[in-house]
Amino acid sequence: MMLRVGTIIILVFLSFSAYGASQKRGAKSVYDSIELDSQFSFNRGAWYRAYKMQVYLKEKAPRYFRKSENYSVYLDTMVLLSSKESFFKECQKKKISDSEKYVCAKKAYEHGWHQFSNQLLNTFKVKDKSKALKLSIMRASNYLALNNAEACLDELKGTSTEMKDVVSLTLARCNMLSRRYSKAIYLYKKVESSSQHYMDSLYELAWAQFKSRDIADAKGTINVLINSYADFEEDRASISQREYFDLRYLMAYLGLIQVGASDVSKEMDLALADLNKIKKQTRFEKMSLGRLVDTIGSGKQSWDQLIKENKDFAALIDFYHDWGSRYLNDKLVKDLRYYLALSLELADKTTRSNPGYRRDLERIHNRLGASLKKGLWNRYQDTKSSLQGFELRAQLAKRKSSVLQATKGIRSLEQAKEIYRGKENYLNSLIGELE
Repeated sequence: MMLRVGTIIILVFLSFSAYGASQKRGAKSVYDSIELDSQFSFNRGAWYRAYKMQVYLKEKAPRYFRKSENYSVYLDTMVLLSSKESFFKECQKKKISDSEKYVCAKKAYEHGWHQFSNQLLNTFKVKDKSKALKLSIMRASNYLALNNAEACLDELKGTSTEMKDVVSLTLARCNMLSRRYSKAIYLYKKVESSSQHYMDSLYELAWAQFKSRDIADAKGTINVLINSYADFEEDRASISQREYFDLRYLMAYLGLIQVGASDVSKEMDLALADLNKIKKQTRFEKMSLGRLVDTIGSGKQSWDQLIKENKDFAALIDFYHDWGSRYLNDKLVKDLRYYLALSLELADKTTRSNPGYRRDLERIHNRLGASLKKGLWNRYQDTKSSLQGFELRAQLAKRKSSVLQATKGIRSLEQAKEIYRGKENYLNSLIGELE
């Protein structure tokens, strides 16, 4: 159940306190100021404040509330502070406009409720081609997430040339899912180098080329990605650490197919050297992670400030993102941001004037803080194990490659056949680890 979020009196107080500050940002009325403050509060992590302001707009200024950016904040805070059920109830109400329904479908997609998202999208009757294409792309993306390749391909049949990069990338992914690698390669190559989706398409292209056994082309694509990683590592404009090491491992495998075992040792030596650097950069003690939780719990910084001003925290989040389980990482980040929202709400002066509400928040805040200190350390240990697992894979690949050196000095056809069978078994073991 959602916590009590204060009375209308508190909301009115908030609206007028926000008004003065927002005038400098170009607000024309009290509702403009509430709108700006709500969006600003949401972005900085003050979810409770953002939600209260959207509730106020919903009751007092429906025209403002129905704006897609405001309704989006309302739905996000509803999910983050309440439950999935309240979101579904809101999005299935009888009187809901098409614009609200579209935001609901988009948010359902973002939160991983793909069937519900398509359920909403299938109720649209749109004649405008541009709008119809956007709906088709979102439906296809939902089918893709649900591993329904054929429905994904059917959805985008005969689509127009608008949004061609997004369409090409989505269709390529559908073809990859259905193992139509040649068609996927053709579509990945249609994504323009100026597109924001270019690096994603290039990374996925490398895997499509590998799976279709276009060895020379795959190596060329991988080299571009590896070089871009070196160029953009600091600002994260390229690929993730995990993707980089997966590509290193793939390059070793391709080298083995093309020229023999020597490339495996070379590529794995490079990967192991880089892995050692990462291990040194991501050493955390249990107490230091506890202090990070305390920093968040103080409510003195927004989420962006925590990332920008605390290098350890930023490094930890990147480490979890690159090497940990995506599902568990997303859950952890959501819990951390919820903890920050509680902290910022406790620091808000309107909360101090409502003792009962404050006690409710403090109880949850203290319980979640203690849980996060344990959880942050456990996730760190699990993520570190994932990194060590990759290190083990690299070392095993080096050891296995030494076996292939026995191919030198073959004396008989039978011996050659035996070694070939051994090589095939080794290649199959490698490909099993890659896929």
